[in-house]
Amino acid sequence: EFNALTISQADNTSGNESRIRFKRTTDAGSDREVAAIVADRAGGNDTALVFETNTDGSDGATERVRIDQDGKVGIGETAPLGTLHVRTSNANADDLILENNGNCGMSICSSTSGEGNLNFIDSGDTNIGRIQYTHSDNNMIFRANDTEAMRIDSSGNVGIGTTSPTQPLSISANGANGLFLVRDEGDAADSCRLFFDSSNTRYALFAKDG
Repeated sequence: EFNALTISQADNTSGNESRIRFKRTTDAGSDREVAAIVADRAGGNDTALVFETNTDGSDGATERVRIDQDGKVGIGETAPLGTLHVRTSNANADDLILENNGNCGMSICSSTSGEGNLNFIDSGDTNIGRIQYTHSDNNMIFRANDTEAMRIDSSGNVGIGTTSPTQPLSISANGANGLFLVRDEGDAADSCRLFFDSSNTRYALFAKDG
């Protein structure tokens, strides 16, 4: 009924696969598998689609991208935990690069009553840090060690140690130093200052040695 290319694997046990191989001949005349598209039977009726490439010249390609039976995509990851899961061994923080000759950006879209989250997860898959935007009240929240550390509310007020900032900067110290200014040892004695500006008149508060 339809024009199609069908590749059938007679053995339906787990671990068997159907494969499209891409080969080339080396200068020595040997055949090498340099890439492949594989239907990998994961168990039962579950099948993943795997894309393989080869970079070292040996016979046999290495898995690079996998679309699992649930539609999740893994790049360098054989068991993706989310819709897209990227695993690399790079040490240069270049796992994801967005580039445009003009403006460039990334958008996180959620419902008007939902949350947008950028999570920082450790090797134990623990959500330990987060930048969170809550659309219900238009607050931007920063979490460290799984605890809120700072928020910017819908009016632009910044709260540190408080979830209800009432001023441009609200600090709740909880018994600690709320605002701490430190002068480097080699600086002038009056170089550590706190400025107040009112009606174009500036006042400075500073501690002076002696």
